[in-house]
Amino acid sequence: MKAVIVKIEGLYASALCKNGTFVRIKNKNYSVGQVIMLKKQSVMVKSALAASAAVAVLALSVGVWAYVTPYAYVSMDVNPSVEYTLNRFDRVLTVKAVNDDGQEILKEVKLENLKNKTIDEAIAKTVAEINAHDYFKDGGAIVIATSAKDIKKAEALASRLKEEADRTTEEQGQEVEVEATSVGRERVEQARELGVTPGKLNLVEKLRDSMDPDAEFDLQEWLQKPVREIMKATSANLKAAKGQPDANGQNENEEEQAERLDGKKEKAASEAERKQEKAENKQIREEAKAKRKEAKAEAKVEQKQEQAEFKAENKQAKEESKAQRKQEKEQSKAESKQAQEESRAEGKQEKAESNAESKQEKAQAKVADKTDKGQKASKRKG
Repeated sequence: MKAVIVKIEGLYASALCKNGTFVRIKNKNYSVGQVIMLKKQSVMVKSALAASAAVAVLALSVGVWAYVTPYAYVSMDVNPSVEYTLNRFDRVLTVKAVNDDGQEILKEVKLENLKNKTIDEAIAKTVAEINAHDYFKDGGAIVIATSAKDIKKAEALASRLKEEADRTTEEQGQEVEVEATSVGRERVEQARELGVTPGKLNLVEKLRDSMDPDAEFDLQEWLQKPVREIMKATSANLKAAKGQPDANGQNENEEEQAERLDGKKEKAASEAERKQEKAENKQIREEAKAKRKEAKAEAKVEQKQEQAEFKAENKQAKEESKAQRKQEKEQSKAESKQAQEESRAEGKQEKAESNAESKQEKAQAKVADKTDKGQKASKRKG
């Protein structure tokens, strides 16, 4: 019988069966959302769940529907381009390579190591594998795009995944520029029609906008180039545009120089703010890690307590069953003894009655014999 793993509880897992019932089975390194085949002898139905089966089935059915339904989209580009489809719990449902380089990366990461993982874990694993293939050797860039039914969720997801990509590349010892943005569903579909991700399409369109309107531009050609190369070209175009001479053949005037100086100051301030934000985010991650560790320890204690209670309940049930069997055995023995005594009494009574009847019959026979002898004697005298 098919079942879907919906909850992991240490040594055990809860699964929703095809017939709508819940079962508790041994956890064989299952993951939430995994479809498995159950054998009848391996199923241990939870009595607590069985007592409220109707409510539980409805609740879990809704939960399973929410788990398997696509809700958000994430793309990541370096030159390898990869797409992830997520559920509303930010768990990866599907992973797809958008280009040949992406296909090679997914072969190494292996799809089973990404599916049902959080998108944060999936991004970290993919970035680490891209680094292992030397895509960041001479500096690199990552573009992440997110899309969801809830635009605020998409924005928050983009911000979070940028932090995750930054953290992973730092751990890998690489200086990588990471951009993350949220896009609408229409933008995702438009990019798919071109065979690319929305993040890369945005990047190439930004390059086009930075160029001279009369310059020749091949959209498809640039869509095939690495993210780092596109960013460099865009940056060069913007610098060239700022450094063009004016109508009098002179370079930047004093106002422009002041603007550049202000821009540098703003950039420095922004960089300082980014570093501070990064430090704060690091602290938040460490606090979250500590909380997860604490929650894991509490869950472990709770699991041990549940196991102890389960054992105690089993022991009590066995003792009650044993006592009941003993009582039934004693009762059966007493009833058997009583039946034997009643049978003996009945036999004794029947024997006494039989003896009385036999004695009476002998007496009657004796009287009859005596009468017969008297009659014979009378006939001889006559």
